[in-house]
Amino acid sequence: MFAECALSRDNVMRILCVHQGFELYGSDRCFAESLQAIRKLFPTAKICAVIPRDGPLAALLRPFADELRIAPLWVLRKRGFGRLLASAPFTFPLAFVRAIAGFRANDLVYINTVTVLDHLLAAAFFRRKALLHVHEAPAGLIGLGFAALVRAVGAPTIFNSEATRRAYRPDDHMPNYVLYNGVQDPLTTSLSDYDGKTRRLRLLMIGRLSHAKGQDLLIDACGLLPPFCLEKIEVRIVGGSFGAQSRLEDELRCRAKNLGRPELFSFEPFVDDPSALYDWCDLAVVPSRVREGFGRIPVEAMAHGRASIVAAHGGLPEIVTNEATGWHFAPGDARDLAAVICRAALSSEKVRRFGEAGRRRFKKRFTAAQIERRLQAIVRQRMVAPNSRGTSCPMQEPQLLP
Repeated sequence: MFAECALSRDNVMRILCVHQGFELYGSDRCFAESLQAIRKLFPTAKICAVIPRDGPLAALLRPFADELRIAPLWVLRKRGFGRLLASAPFTFPLAFVRAIAGFRANDLVYINTVTVLDHLLAAAFFRRKALLHVHEAPAGLIGLGFAALVRAVGAPTIFNSEATRRAYRPDDHMPNYVLYNGVQDPLTTSLSDYDGKTRRLRLLMIGRLSHAKGQDLLIDACGLLPPFCLEKIEVRIVGGSFGAQSRLEDELRCRAKNLGRPELFSFEPFVDDPSALYDWCDLAVVPSRVREGFGRIPVEAMAHGRASIVAAHGGLPEIVTNEATGWHFAPGDARDLAAVICRAALSSEKVRRFGEAGRRRFKKRFTAAQIERRLQAIVRQRMVAPNSRGTSCPMQEPQLLP
C-alpha cells in the first residue's frame, strides 16, 4: 500500500488544501477561513490550495497559500452530472492518480466537502495524512451513499454540526469532531429599528438560486399572507445560479409579479460583502427545502444583531433557537412560513429582542476567532497522530501566532 508518513526531503512541512468551489458562498468562505487558520498554525509550511476554477474565492486564498492551483478536480454536482458520469472512464482515473500524488507529496491534505470524489477516495489510502471537512447533510439515497462512503474511507472527519454528524453515523474507530462554521465579528453593529408602524418589515434571503434553497417557497409564502400582513413586508432575494445564469431567476421574478405586488420584491446578484444587506434587513429567512448541514446565513445575521426565520431541519435549529433568537417553520410548508412571517410582522418587540439575543449567542459560540482556535487544535492533534505502523511522523512542532 501507499506510504503514509513522508516529511519532505528539505524538512519543510507541506500541506495541500482542496476545495470544490470558486465563488464566495458559505462553504467557499469556510475554506478560506480554514486555510487562514492552518497558515497561522504552521507559518513556515508550504501550503498549496487547489480549486477547480478561477473566481472570487481565489483572491481570499492567495495571501495564505504559497501556491494556488487551478486543477480539474473530480467534483460531484447535480448540474452536469450526466456529462460527468459519461466521461468518468477517461477523467476519473487521471484525477485519482493526481490525488494520490498530492497525498504522497504532502504531510497533510485538508479536503473541504465530500463532493471532491477523487481526493476523498484517495484519502482511504492515506488516512493519517487526511482531514475531511463535511458541510453537506444530504437526505435519501444520496445521503446514505455519501455516509457509507465516508465511513468506508475512515479518515479523520470534521462535521459542521451535530445534525451532519448524525446523518453520516461515523463508526467508533473513525476520529471525528463537530466544529461549527465561524463568522468574523463586524466592526460595527446595530439592532433593528423596526417598530411595526413607520416602515415595512424587511426580509432578506441570501443564497444560490435553486429549488433546494427555496426562493420560490418564500415568494409563495408571501402570496399566502393576508392583505394586512402583506402590506407590512418587503423582500430582497440575493444570489445567482451556479455557473451560467439559468432561467430560474426569470421564473422567480414572474412568480413574484403574479402576486400582484411586484414592488415588494427585489432580486439582486450575489455580493462579496453582504454586511450592508444585513444592516438593511430586520430578519434573515432561510427556507431551505433540503437539510442544511449548518447554514452560515443565520450566523451572519446574528453577528449583525438580526433574528432569522429558518426551516426546522438539519443544523439550522442548532443555530437559531425558536422564539428566542428567531423562529422555526415546518420545512417545505409555505403556509406555515407565511404564518411565521405574519407573526413577526406583528411582533416588532420580538424582532428587536430576538436580534439582540442572537447577537449574544453569536459572541458566545460562533465568532471566527473561537472556531479558528478549535480548528487549529484539531489539525495539531492530527499532525502528531501515529501512523499505521504505530509510530509518529516527524512533524515540526506547530506554534500558534499571538
